[in-house]
Amino acid sequence: MKKWVKIFLIVVGAIFIVSFVWFDLFFWSGNNKNFEQNLMNAAQNNNVIIIFNSGGFGIVSPEKAWDFDPIIKGIQRTAGSLGHNAAVVPYYRTEDSLLGKAAYFKEVLFGFPKESKYLANELEKFSKQNPTKKIIMAGLSNGAAFADVTMAKIKCCEKSISALEFGTPFWIKKQAKENILYFNNNGRDSFSEGNIFTLLWSGIKAPFIMAYTRIINKPISYPEAMSVPGHQYAWQDVGPQVSNFISNELSQPQ
Repeated sequence: MKKWVKIFLIVVGAIFIVSFVWFDLFFWSGNNKNFEQNLMNAAQNNNVIIIFNSGGFGIVSPEKAWDFDPIIKGIQRTAGSLGHNAAVVPYYRTEDSLLGKAAYFKEVLFGFPKESKYLANELEKFSKQNPTKKIIMAGLSNGAAFADVTMAKIKCCEKSISALEFGTPFWIKKQAKENILYFNNNGRDSFSEGNIFTLLWSGIKAPFIMAYTRIINKPISYPEAMSVPGHQYAWQDVGPQVSNFISNELSQPQ
């Protein structure tokens, strides 16, 4: 093995090790405290809490989620039309930094073991302490995968906690639960359906698209550049199903 290859592997390995330590000792506790505080604040004047789980690394705030924010706002409007006050509380899975993104791979690789267990326990605790509140977890792509794993670990409060999952990855086994609704654009989502050749082609061309957008001074992210066929969701398409589901869930007796 050439010397530069060894140096490269050592550097990459060191970055991952440091990122794992950083995640557990620094990011983890601070992120959870912020989430718990935001959840309590939202519960003061709202009886419906929407837990926002963005796609990708889970670092995008709701107002900057160009692909998911219209749907989140649609969920809020639907709850409002049914006479409820709804607040959005994001759960960030890591932070936008080199260490943050490196650490995230551990959680993804093992199915979000630490974060999903924490969130499941926190939502169970919240529901028991606030029996009149309803929680709707909403996730897109990787965020849908995280929401699904979390829902699998929630062992109570089924009438208080539900989930809307958009573009759930193909490796996630769907749960037969009435309080979870899955969306795959009627089978057209290549990411949800596991169309490997389409996904590979989208991944191969993405760097070239990113390079071009930088040249024209309109840079975009890697997920945007991939633009996986069928993996984009619009409120006008999913709205009727979402509205029926939410109406059903919010009418459930506690």
